[in-house]
Amino acid sequence: MSRTPLLSILLALSALVALPGCSQTPAEPIVSERYVDIELHLEPARDAPPGSETTRAWTTDDGRTLHLRHVDTIPGTEVRSVRAESLGDRPALVVELAPSGAAQLEALTTDHIARQLGLVANDRLLLAARIAGPFSDGFQVATDTLEEAERLHRSLVVSDDQ
Repeated sequence: MSRTPLLSILLALSALVALPGCSQTPAEPIVSERYVDIELHLEPARDAPPGSETTRAWTTDDGRTLHLRHVDTIPGTEVRSVRAESLGDRPALVVELAPSGAAQLEALTTDHIARQLGLVANDRLLLAARIAGPFSDGFQVATDTLEEAERLHRSLVVSDDQ
């Protein structure tokens, strides 16, 4: 038997042995971003006696003062993704949550429809809005510009110096 056919047979056999490894499902992509904890703050109930709920004054970007109390925190590990994108003709921040974070947020928003909800990260009020209905596996925040959505995105990403 000459060397060329033997070499060809060995190469063909090694290719057959390697093929099963090629058919495996690719591994999950490596997550390149980690997210900060998102604190959930609510305005006091209208029927709450004055001083019965400990609140903190927060100033919005447009200069309004809101009095909100901390009610829950969604750990950054429960945030699946955060992205700035255009939804139709409107820029927005889109936040997707893992199942337990989604259940946490859904329970809170179901119980407090029509109340002001503030999202706080790194001791900074990111946004405040009225709860129009229960949230489920995430939420979208409409912004005036894509740059504003990108700023909110950056504020939720753990930086290397944290």
